[in-house]
This record gives sequence, C-alpha cells and structure tokens, in this order.
Amino acid sequence: AMFPAAICCALTAYTQNQWALLFYMTVMKFVLSSAFNSIYTLSSEAFPTVIRNTATGVCSLVARIGGMTAPVTLFIGEVIGVNPMIFFAISCSIGAVISLVLPETKDVDIPDTILEETSQETEFRTYK
Repeated sequence: AMFPAAICCALTAYTQNQWALLFYMTVMKFVLSSAFNSIYTLSSEAFPTVIRNTATGVCSLVARIGGMTAPVTLFIGEVIGVNPMIFFAISCSIGAVISLVLPETKDVDIPDTILEETSQETEFRTYK
C-alpha cells in the first residue's frame, strides 16, 4: 500500500493542475490511512504473545512520532529548497521496501513465547 502513496507524493510535488493535485492527494490519503490501520493488525501478528501488547504500543508510538514530525518537514523543505512532498515520497518508499521483508502470517501458528519466535521458523510456524 505504500508504493502507490510514494508515487502520489512524487506526482503531487510536480503537479500544477488543481484537479490532478486533488486527485493525487485523495488517493494518497486513502492509501496512507489504510496503511496506518494495518499497523495494528500486523504488529499483533508479528510478535509473540508475551510481548504483543508492548510491541503494538511501540509500533503505534513510532507512527505517532512520524505524524508529529510531518509539519516540521514543510519548514525543512523551505530551508533547503526542496518540495516537502519529495521527503514524504522517500519515506513511503522506504516503508514499502521494509514491508517486503516482513514474514507472511496467513495460515501460520503465531508463537506464544520469545523462545518459539527465535527458534527455527519451520518448527513453530507451521501451516494449519
């Protein structure tokens, strides 16, 4: 979901047409909202049961910090003379690449302990 957001961010940086700008911004908002909501699902499946609440909280915290630093990006863009949407496009691209290495959790037993998570993947993450 982050690749379309990165593309829309990059296109928004160089668009002069107001209707195209509105379209790109709307698509970008939709995609980023769905990606933000997927944090809770993914973080609850990616971590063992004993640390799941803490890990979900940390993931939410990092997402909120990103939201707080977004307005500062506008000022940084003005200082160095780069369109701020390029920063957002780069961060979306980095998030998209990182999300490609996350493990698949569909039809997989979720580990209950940290020991199960650190053990061999094929032993504890068996398909149902």
